[in-house]
Amino acid sequence: MKSITIFKALATIAAMLCLATFISCEKEETNTAQQNSPKYVKAIEYYEVTLTEDFFDFYDVVATIGNSETDVKTIKFDSPVWKYSKTWDYIIPGKFTCDVIATVKNPLPEIDPDKLYTFKVESSSLLQLYDEAGHLTLPMWDGSNGTYHGMSLKGVDKVTKYVTEKYKEVVILNSSYTIK
Repeated sequence: MKSITIFKALATIAAMLCLATFISCEKEETNTAQQNSPKYVKAIEYYEVTLTEDFFDFYDVVATIGNSETDVKTIKFDSPVWKYSKTWDYIIPGKFTCDVIATVKNPLPEIDPDKLYTFKVESSSLLQLYDEAGHLTLPMWDGSNGTYHGMSLKGVDKVTKYVTEKYKEVVILNSSYTIK
């Protein structure tokens, strides 16, 4: 009878030790995960768009940059090459967006029937995030990085049809990244 009591006591102690081990391992994994998830202290966002002169002559181009619901900026292009960069220190927005849209000018510029018009667009976006240790995380690109669109046309009818029917509005860049 005494050996059964001792056995039960030892079994209870063993069970408690196992339970304590599992609980401490679970807490340790949670703490490790929290320590390994970086807190970002710096962000650099960069956008670039290059248009041919012909494209720029036929389209009004506007960039809309947003970093929250309240911080939205609209920029109208004044040249065929546009670059935007902003650095954020310590207070990093949770989302970065940039949309660049081109709409046909009204009225259209005069079209030379003998000129070959070239409509080409290139765009890219980049987001770099730095953690508390100052390490650059992997740079973030979105699907529209390196977007390229191009067409060369000659003749009043072809150019007019291209810009007023086929490509009345052109999405040049549609970039969005949410920090998780």
